[in-house]
Amino acid sequence: MIELRDVSKVHPGGVTALDGVSLSVGAGRIHGIVGRSGAGKSTLIRCLTGLDPATGGHIEIDGTDIVAARGSELARARRKIGMVFQHVNLLDSRTAEQNIAHPLEIAGVPAKERRQRVEQLLDLVGLADRRGNYPSQLSGGQKQRVGIARALAAEPRVLLCDEPTSALDQATTRQILELIRSLRDRLGITVLIITHEMSVVREICDSVTLLEDGRVARSGDLLDVIAEGDSALSKALVALPPSTFEGTETLVEALLAGDADAGEVFRILGASGLPARVAAGTVETIHGSQVGRIRFSAAGAAEGARIAGALRDAGVRVEVFTGEEARRVDAAALEDEEEAR
Repeated sequence: MIELRDVSKVHPGGVTALDGVSLSVGAGRIHGIVGRSGAGKSTLIRCLTGLDPATGGHIEIDGTDIVAARGSELARARRKIGMVFQHVNLLDSRTAEQNIAHPLEIAGVPAKERRQRVEQLLDLVGLADRRGNYPSQLSGGQKQRVGIARALAAEPRVLLCDEPTSALDQATTRQILELIRSLRDRLGITVLIITHEMSVVREICDSVTLLEDGRVARSGDLLDVIAEGDSALSKALVALPPSTFEGTETLVEALLAGDADAGEVFRILGASGLPARVAAGTVETIHGSQVGRIRFSAAGAAEGARIAGALRDAGVRVEVFTGEEARRVDAAALEDEEEAR
């Protein structure tokens, strides 16, 4: 449904925002694009819509090359794409139903058909009882629901979401993500989410791409990426909180993925008679599989080696950090936690 091949974007003055980006998202999938500020995420989404033409490469959406399309062909291609923004940008002088109807008015849809479509969309996003409310009378989550309904007005095949939950609280974020997933399931649309929140990716995405300096650093199915264990994206997706580190311990980090769940890890250590002092841990269920990391604190290098050996022998992927390296790992966890806030 979405196919990018060697896409580049060079701004006037020679600044490269995208450098050879290739990416494939199948129909009906929810795909996350992550990366730090300046990685090229916003530029990518503008190129996908054709609002900011790519300098080179190909961007195919439902069979149309957005880069090569012009005039009416580009206009038709854009109608297959719905956009949901971080700041919903509703028209303050229009009610919820009037905001949803706005793109249909622009497209010249007859009034009767327009009313029927708006009625369907209000039911679809759970706002039938708020149709007459103006944006000032809606909560942040309700405004985002109006924005989603507006994006779906022209019955697009693809929904692009640019930081759709970053202005919302945790409970509302979960509701909006559940809505997006249910819309994907009911309508069969393909969803691309630009986000800096790894929790959004874990909650809703089937696959994920990490952008770094305008390039694809890693891309793949979510569980496959997490199972890599030692990649930057895997660690970011299943991040550990900082532990109570005194500077003399050896840290042994076990990856929970595939058949290695938390219960199995503790069973292995218990059967080996090894201490299991947990310094930090995170465990959750994604797509029906338990994933996470558990960081054990060992009294010294020898004890750390025994713990790591017992786990490796049982097929568990582990990493061992000692001395200065252990301090750096723990400091990095603290930095990640502060950035997430």
